[in-house]
Amino acid sequence: MKTFLRALGIVTVALIIASTILLVLISATNTITVIDSIPADFLPENNTVALFSNVDEATLRKFEAIFPELSKVTPHESKTIALLTIDEELLLAEFSEIEISQKDENTFGRFSVSATDQRATEMLKTSTTRLSSSYSYNQLAQEDPWVFINLSVLPDPKTFSEIMLNAMIPTGSTHASLSFENDQTQISFVGGTPLPIISLAPTIKSTFSGSVLTLRISNASHIWSKLMQSLTDTDKGFLVGSAGRIIEETFSPSVSLTYDILPMLTGPTTIHLGKNGSGKTVLALEGIDENASALADHIKTLHEGFKSVIPSAVIKKRTLDERFSATDIRIDKSSVKSETTQYGNWTMLITKTNDGREFATATLGATFAMANSVSALQQIMEKNVEVITPSNPSLRVSKRIADGAVSLESASSLIKDAFPSLKSESLPPILSNLSGFILWSVEQQGQVTHLTIE
Repeated sequence: MKTFLRALGIVTVALIIASTILLVLISATNTITVIDSIPADFLPENNTVALFSNVDEATLRKFEAIFPELSKVTPHESKTIALLTIDEELLLAEFSEIEISQKDENTFGRFSVSATDQRATEMLKTSTTRLSSSYSYNQLAQEDPWVFINLSVLPDPKTFSEIMLNAMIPTGSTHASLSFENDQTQISFVGGTPLPIISLAPTIKSTFSGSVLTLRISNASHIWSKLMQSLTDTDKGFLVGSAGRIIEETFSPSVSLTYDILPMLTGPTTIHLGKNGSGKTVLALEGIDENASALADHIKTLHEGFKSVIPSAVIKKRTLDERFSATDIRIDKSSVKSETTQYGNWTMLITKTNDGREFATATLGATFAMANSVSALQQIMEKNVEVITPSNPSLRVSKRIADGAVSLESASSLIKDAFPSLKSESLPPILSNLSGFILWSVEQQGQVTHLTIE
């Protein structure tokens, strides 16, 4: 009997010790969970439309035009602001870090939550699917400060610049993240369909003096098609009509954007815009067309179109026997001149007019270049520059879809001269910090597309 009691006592003591250890472990685990918790652990996945994590005043105010509710908020370096949607109404919930000893009914993990409506607080307590388990959130999550947005709640774009930017969002994207730190803007989208593309090189190696914009695109024809699908009939008509007018003025109505220009842009394409020393606007284009026969046909069509814009007839009036007048209409072959020449390994075809207009093309295998300035084209062919566009440092394996360099004010002025109806256009509020000379790139990794601007 004594042996039995002794054994029972030992078992009881062991159980007490084990229970104590278990309680300590549970307590320690809970403490770690509280310390490591983030607002996304409590926010509902389907009802969270925006998250502003430790952003500054300037960043928060950028989004007031989209979410007027943010005007009620004063940001703080340790505060996370969430916008929740309930019955199509937006409610605010502010997460502020506190000491564990300060817990009350509004404490969630290591945060005290202040909400504009009790419904928001109840949702934090009862929701089962949390934002931290969302695929989109985890694909886009960054170190503070950053912004997370559900794209479905964004208002319809109003200005043409907003419409264009909206059309450039990758098809199928559901959420976006944004950050504005260290003179760099990063915008990432998730949910888009990966494109079967060849990545662009990280360095731009061609430009001309006076250039204010350089734009490289891995498949310009695809981007144009997507743009056409995204725009309303009115905006599509404006863009197509404006582009058609410029082509007609340069190459005559015989040249088609759809059949003569876009087929040349299915490979990597670079567009240059600027001015030469005399102040003339210069537009240049580089690309790759593996179909040599089609490329030759397109170049021939462009040169013939350029020639046909220039009046080739000379009209002269004469008086015969001081009584009769006669009018002579003759072909003036000297008004337009064309020549083929070599520039390094490139074969150039140059067409010039008596009034000072030029159109030049150059080919090197499948690579081609063209410009309305011979000197600008020659500088582009020399490829003696090096412009390194930014890259997202968090990407391990990515494809570069597009990039470029732009002197924002100068390029904007040239574009508005070409499209007078855009005179009153300005950048959307979220990009209002951009000015001067900027570099940018668009990279894709899996289903995430990253835009980096600096």
